[in-house]
Amino acid sequence: MSSIVHSLKQSLRWMIDNPYVLNWGPVERCILIFIFFIGVKILWIAWKFYILLNVDVQQFVHLSVVQFQLNFELIQIVMAALLIIVLSFLKGKKKIERYVPYFCVNLFAMALFSDAYVAGVFGSYTMVNTACYLFVGTILFNNRVMGSVVLLSTICFGIMIDATLKGNIPYAPLFNFKAIGEPSYLNSFWLTTSSFFCFPILIACIAILMLILKQWRERENYIAYLSEFDALTGIYNRRMLNLALAELDRNRHLVQMNAMIMIDLDGFKDVNDTHGHLVGDLVLENTAATLKNAIRDSDIVGRFGGEEFLIILKNTSIEKTQLIAQRCHNALQQIEHISKDQIKFKVSGSMGVAFMQQGELAMNSLHEADLALYRAKSSGRNKICYAPH
Repeated sequence: MSSIVHSLKQSLRWMIDNPYVLNWGPVERCILIFIFFIGVKILWIAWKFYILLNVDVQQFVHLSVVQFQLNFELIQIVMAALLIIVLSFLKGKKKIERYVPYFCVNLFAMALFSDAYVAGVFGSYTMVNTACYLFVGTILFNNRVMGSVVLLSTICFGIMIDATLKGNIPYAPLFNFKAIGEPSYLNSFWLTTSSFFCFPILIACIAILMLILKQWRERENYIAYLSEFDALTGIYNRRMLNLALAELDRNRHLVQMNAMIMIDLDGFKDVNDTHGHLVGDLVLENTAATLKNAIRDSDIVGRFGGEEFLIILKNTSIEKTQLIAQRCHNALQQIEHISKDQIKFKVSGSMGVAFMQQGELAMNSLHEADLALYRAKSSGRNKICYAPH
């Protein structure tokens, strides 16, 4: 028993600690729909207790159906709770997880067919609730799972509607329409009941949809961020640097000088080998932040790859470029990196600088900056070398 409680607590705790529904696996999503199912059943039970405690409204229902449904819904809640416990044990079992959504979603649908039958298959609450369930399910589960439940629902609803129209089964046996009267919307009990079963479900589904859509937008924003920025350093990645170079090519007819500074950290492999990759990552983060603070707002800095960085200076001059390059070079030498053993060390940088004249292609200037960087490293490192201009 303790292992069951522990497993259930673990699953529920994981769901609470990881509120991003879009990141949940199939088991967690199935647990969510059964929690939602229990909430729906509690609504029904609360309504039935209201009926049983208020004699004035009992004339509008068939009490025998109310009592039968009350017992049936208590059994459904117990079964749903047991299924949640079983599902908590299935988390991580990949082969089972593949088929669990088919079983759970279709079982959820079948369990709600009894509500549609007793309350009226043509009722507004049945239509609204069905639409809400299908819409939320479409977001939570894949097309195959939802295709199976739509097929099952269509068949079951078709059979129920056909049998109702032919008089083979009574329509909405829960309600006494003789006492409710016609038109039914003039009866306050009927209107209140319809609202009670429409609006809470509608609000709950809208809340879930808003939560998922909010998470969807956050995920899209994060994906957009990753497509532009380096995940480790927070500066532009190679893709955005290529776009910036392409923009320089488009504007190469303008009468202005641009420049490029290629930077490579000296002995970075030794940092990883001596202090570990986590410290190496910290060095890259510190370097990126330092370079970003050393350039102008109009300039662009990005991680070109590994321990290489590229700075693109727009509308600059030889003097301004030399000043910025020297400022970056000095700033890198001032950084005190700290290892996991609290050992302070510094990492210098070699730089290659090239100027892009009017009409020149960006890739040619980039190549010149790379050659200048090679000269800086081969001639002793921790230097700035300039391409001919």
